[in-house]
Amino acid sequence: MARTSSSLQLFSRLARDNAGNTLVIIAGALLPLLALVGGGVDASRGYMAQARLQQACDAGVLAARKQLGSNTPNSMPGEVKNRGKRFFDVNFPDKIYGTTGRKFDMTMESDFSISGVADVVVPTTVMNIFGYKEMPLKVECAARLNFTNLDMMMVIDVTGSMRHTNAGDSMSRIDSVRSVIKDFYNQMETSKQSGVRTRYGFVPYATNVNVGPLLDPDWVVDDWNYSQRASAVDPAMLSITYTSTTWTPISGDRNEYYSQGTSCPADAHTYDWSEETVVGTTTTQTRTANGSRFECSSSDGGTYLIKEIRYSNYVSEKKTQQKIGLKRTWRYRDYNIDVSKIKKGKKLHTTAFDRFFMGTPQEVKSGTGWYEGCIEERETYEITDYTSVDLNRAKDLDIDLVPNSDASRWKPAISSFGFVRGLNWDGTGAPSKPLVDSDENFVNATWVGGWFGDGRWVSTSACPAAAKKLSPMTANELDTYLGTLLPGGKTYHDTGMIWGGRLLSKDGLFASENADVNGVPTSRHLIFLTDGQTEPLDVAYSAYGVEAVHHRRWNPSSTLTLAQTVEERFKFACNEIKKRNITIWVVAFGTNLNASMTECAGPGRYFEASNSSELSTAFNSILKSMGDLRISK
Repeated sequence: MARTSSSLQLFSRLARDNAGNTLVIIAGALLPLLALVGGGVDASRGYMAQARLQQACDAGVLAARKQLGSNTPNSMPGEVKNRGKRFFDVNFPDKIYGTTGRKFDMTMESDFSISGVADVVVPTTVMNIFGYKEMPLKVECAARLNFTNLDMMMVIDVTGSMRHTNAGDSMSRIDSVRSVIKDFYNQMETSKQSGVRTRYGFVPYATNVNVGPLLDPDWVVDDWNYSQRASAVDPAMLSITYTSTTWTPISGDRNEYYSQGTSCPADAHTYDWSEETVVGTTTTQTRTANGSRFECSSSDGGTYLIKEIRYSNYVSEKKTQQKIGLKRTWRYRDYNIDVSKIKKGKKLHTTAFDRFFMGTPQEVKSGTGWYEGCIEERETYEITDYTSVDLNRAKDLDIDLVPNSDASRWKPAISSFGFVRGLNWDGTGAPSKPLVDSDENFVNATWVGGWFGDGRWVSTSACPAAAKKLSPMTANELDTYLGTLLPGGKTYHDTGMIWGGRLLSKDGLFASENADVNGVPTSRHLIFLTDGQTEPLDVAYSAYGVEAVHHRRWNPSSTLTLAQTVEERFKFACNEIKKRNITIWVVAFGTNLNASMTECAGPGRYFEASNSSELSTAFNSILKSMGDLRISK
């Protein structure tokens, strides 16, 4: 009994002790607490997985959009999909965080942005006890190429070699350039946002540039000295000419008789010639005829119709007149010609000077010179130190100078007004800066050239297609303009670079048109594309006249060659343009870049393309660098 009583007392005390209820409370609260803590753990893993999944999705579409570049295909290319998938996989490896069911799909939208959807399943740990075995995750992403206001000036080499086809290509270089520029344009236009200003300009260059139609008339001179020729009297040489009359009857008899016969009689007449008599500058001679002369013609039946001309002391005479005068010769000079009408839009200029490369001084003709839009540069000098260029003298290298005097104005380059005095067509002789009087037909620079495979005869002094100022363009306008680019001429890189800078600068000739709009900065880019090394010709008619004759920036005795002079001026112009916060890109197509070009562009901004595919890749890289590739979703 005692044991029983003690037991009852123990349980009674436990029942009255509140501390004993803690065990029950803990046991009752354990499951909700486990659910709360476990849910937090699984949710944390889910959040981590979702953040990593979003990063991988973003990386995938960014990589895919960058790979797409400026291409505008109808569907997403395989290499674009592969690039995006590879970047997604690297950023979200399979089974990371114990995930399963990883999936990543991309779509190319109508504006050529790339959108993506990523799915994955995250298994639970603690929440698995409560029946929640997995958490499905889904994220969306998109990438597009955005642009600020853009001005792009394309300086394009259109020299004769652009008609060639690179190894592995099916079309000529110029056709490849047209195609790549169209793709570049399409991507640029589809990628730009509403309200963004995108403008395109072009400077086709060869021996010269065709910028005349873009110039204000006040920026062009009214008259200029052109290398021409005129017929003139040579006081040191005499000219002797003779004119003769026919034989004129004086006295005697001449009778005609007709008969028929089976043969033609032989002539039986004689001439007695008198001595010549000279009176002044007239010489007279007489002759006396006697006998018969016969003229026969066949008739039907094998007989002859016979005409007998019978002379009897028949006297006739002939007079020869001698004229002595001064001989005419060609006078090769720089003749001053009024070109003011060209500024009013007149294309042709008639001159009293002989523009033809053949003929004689006695056959003087007035000629018509064609003005196609090319120019002669403004005042300059022969530079010996390109680290210290005097722009007050080298006005041709001053990018932003607005003309204020004839020295700073441009001159129309008139086709055919470019005789290379002193140089013969057979290559003999030598170009002469001094004036020349000669009856030789010296070379005319306009007529130096050759026949192209498409049937065109092209001069080495050919004026290229007209340059185009910056402006928005439709696809049709671009297509029409690119169709005007025809190969021809020599390679003067400096002239192309100078005028690319002039048309793009916001502070020079076209400042009012090139200013920033509504306070929004404009990104300015110059794309310089060439297919050849520097290759001038001293007897071509360039922007500096006929350089072998005029010596405005170079002469045959200069320390530098003409090609080196062109390259030094190219480098100087390039640096002047970069000072204006303009980005320069240089692309060599079917040729190698030289040091001047790589130095001009700088690291990461020059490309060598041996075929059209590599040219497209180069333009894609330029496009990506111009734009701001970013996540849009």
